[in-house]
Parts: sequence; structure tokens; C-alpha cells
Amino acid sequence: MKKYFLYLLTGMLAFTFVPANLSATTAPAVTVADPAQSQIVLASRLNEISMIDQSEMTRDQKKELRQEERGIKDALRDGSGGIYISVGALLILIIILIILL
Repeated sequence: MKKYFLYLLTGMLAFTFVPANLSATTAPAVTVADPAQSQIVLASRLNEISMIDQSEMTRDQKKELRQEERGIKDALRDGSGGIYISVGALLILIIILIILL
């Protein structure tokens, strides 16, 4: 019975820690070690994209530019990083700790 409970607990904990960003969009490669400096580089590239005259571009070029812009905006928005734990997982962990202690 204890082994079954241990396996069940391990399985539940394995599925609670899922990465928050599982999107298929790709951000441009930035080779900067400092996160604050990479934010500045991405913001300047976003500014460059907004300054580009798109009237002479083909449809495919405009599409690539929009995809790059979305990727940069997502990278700027999700730049905080860290580990995210849901409220349900947190409650389960607290209950398990109370039971075990």
C-alpha cells in the first residue's frame, strides 16, 4: 500500500512542474550574457522593425517581419523566467508535508 501511494505521489508531482512557455515561436538569437542588456537589444530591434518602410516589401517579407516582431514581443513579455507552481500543486505539497510531519 505504501509503495502504491509513493508511486501515485511521484506521478502527481511529475505532472505539476510543467514549463510555462511551450510555444513554437522562435525569438531572434541574442548572444548577450546580461539579461538587462539583452532586453535593450530586443527593444532596439523592435524599434528598427517599426521604422522599416513596408510599402515596397513582398507579402512573404511582411509575414516574416510580423513573425519576428511577435517573437520579440513575447520574449520581452516573458523575460522574467523563474519556476511557476500552480495553487493546486502548492496545496497538495502543503497537505503532504502536514501528513508526513
